[in-house]
Amino acid sequence: LIEKLAQTHSPRVFHELVRHGFLIQEERYRFSHALVRDAIYEGLSPQKRRQLHTQIAQLLRTLDEVPWSQVAWHLQKAGQTAPAVHAHLQAARQAMRVMACEQVVLHTDNALALIQTPDPTLCDLLLLRGEALMILGRTAEARRTLAHAIHIARCIGNWGRLARACLMASHVAVRGSRYTQALRLLHRARTLYEKEKETEGLARTHLLESELLARMGRLEAGLHHIHLAIDLFEKGDNRAELARAYARLGLVLGRMGRDEADVAYEHAIEIARNLNDNYVLGAALNGMGLLALSRREFKRAANIFSEVLAIAERLGDTQNLSVTLLNLAATAANAGHWSEAVLRAEEALKASRHLRTPSQTHIFLVLAAVYSVWGQFALAEEQIEAARKLVRQTGSEILRAQLWEQYCTLARHRGNLAEAIEWGERTLEAMLRIGQGYKVQETALLLSHILLLAGQFDRAIEVARKGLEHATCKVFATFLRPILAAALTHTGQVDQAQGYIHHTWAQLERVTEDEYLPIVWAALAEAVRPYDEEAYRRALARAYTTLQLQCRHVPEPHQHAFLEVVYPHRLITLAWLELGPRPVERLRLALPSLNGRSPVNVIWTIDAGDEDAIIEAQYGPVALRRHRLKRLLREARAQGARATHRTLAEALGISVPTVRRDLATLNMEDDE
Repeated sequence: LIEKLAQTHSPRVFHELVRHGFLIQEERYRFSHALVRDAIYEGLSPQKRRQLHTQIAQLLRTLDEVPWSQVAWHLQKAGQTAPAVHAHLQAARQAMRVMACEQVVLHTDNALALIQTPDPTLCDLLLLRGEALMILGRTAEARRTLAHAIHIARCIGNWGRLARACLMASHVAVRGSRYTQALRLLHRARTLYEKEKETEGLARTHLLESELLARMGRLEAGLHHIHLAIDLFEKGDNRAELARAYARLGLVLGRMGRDEADVAYEHAIEIARNLNDNYVLGAALNGMGLLALSRREFKRAANIFSEVLAIAERLGDTQNLSVTLLNLAATAANAGHWSEAVLRAEEALKASRHLRTPSQTHIFLVLAAVYSVWGQFALAEEQIEAARKLVRQTGSEILRAQLWEQYCTLARHRGNLAEAIEWGERTLEAMLRIGQGYKVQETALLLSHILLLAGQFDRAIEVARKGLEHATCKVFATFLRPILAAALTHTGQVDQAQGYIHHTWAQLERVTEDEYLPIVWAALAEAVRPYDEEAYRRALARAYTTLQLQCRHVPEPHQHAFLEVVYPHRLITLAWLELGPRPVERLRLALPSLNGRSPVNVIWTIDAGDEDAIIEAQYGPVALRRHRLKRLLREARAQGARATHRTLAEALGISVPTVRRDLATLNMEDDE
């Protein structure tokens, strides 16, 4: 306002105000102090104040990007109720575009305090407030607000707004696992949209029904509704909603373990990039990252979530920033990078501290999982208790099942196997009911391992097979087979066990990082122990060395507890110590001398024992083979001899072409 007055009044007036210390002139005029401004304001009559507030609101509305929150405040101070309500509504919509849900609630509450009569504006305010509360996880408040919106829409006879209110109330009912109520509201919304011939609204009902059916475990039926939604969005040419529909398709296909999920997400990402819509792009990328995480593709998931994080930071989107940091924390925890997981989880908690969202529950659960695996059980209990309070508020069945899973994990790490089995059975039952395939597999893996430790082999076989029936994640299927083989071995079904072992060993060696690797290798060792001592030693060596590698991601004060207090880890450590160090295998042979004279007797280290076991566990069998080749060549030279391709191949039990390829890869000279 001062700037505007400066353009229309004599400059001398403003020079005098500056000279007397009322104003400061820099790039623009401003009051010299807030006290000066307040003193001048208090000296104005109420009528003059209202007039100035009105002028300021009018000036703000001329800006390219109207700050509606400021406009609303000034209009409210000016006593202009109806324009103030409209400005608060615009401010709420402006805040919703950047997912500033707390601001949406604040503006709608301010407007609702001013409005008296039922009209379309009141209904719009209630709808915005309900949507924001739903996103914030304040389910009970959202339910009441949307019930009020439904009542107002009925009173004013606005069927379009009534359809929106019913659809949104159905969303809230789905979040609260009230599926019967959700279906009733959803069908009412669809009937109204059909009556109004509103294609986009109709498409949204199909998308929501697909989510509802997915939560009820009816994924195939949900696919039908997603395809209907895609057809309707394509007819309406709403590319942003079309991208969201393809992302939804990717989510459902991913849960079903179908490779077409990648194609659906890529289509959603392509549409979002063409639209230059970063919000839709972030949502589609986030879905693809979760798909990679469910497949245990940790590096790919981390790369995708890092891109989403950059988008959220660029947009200043606190909600998605918090969720993405949480996803990065979950990725690190699942990969066994626990220190990084804690760091990311704490960042996510800080970003979401002023929000009350379901993602906070996930943050507490991630922290509980990390503290539990570190052997810090009291800290883990604190996080689980914080998560339990939020689960009670949200009423989400999925969150409740994940909470039970953490109770199961904590009891397992403490060695309370009976309690762990009880929680594991409840979790598995819930995951089967919800229909999340990869979570069914993970829960089956966790429970079958606990049953194996408890000696309940028949039930372990049953649970492991149930997990294999839901083969949506190939890595989890690979992890379940050694546990199933171990249980079969204990029940005397050795032939069946050997079939699973033969199919699994090579696949398991290709997995380089996963929190479950030590226990899976230990189960494989248990499966082969009765009939193959060498294989038992190799598998147990992989279990122990993998555990040692994971220990590097644990803070030093907690490393002892990680190895010797956490029950499954203590069993692996004790078994390895009982076995004793891996023996070193040496070979004595004659090789041609470097000077071309008589042959030289050489001693080669074929197997360096624990040193080789660590290399194999960390980098895989191919890296171990090449490491041994380099060692044999180095030892031959040190003893004045030269190795041939044939002698290297015979010593290591591999073919001559393999030796040539490995030497070429290592960029070493041909010693032949």
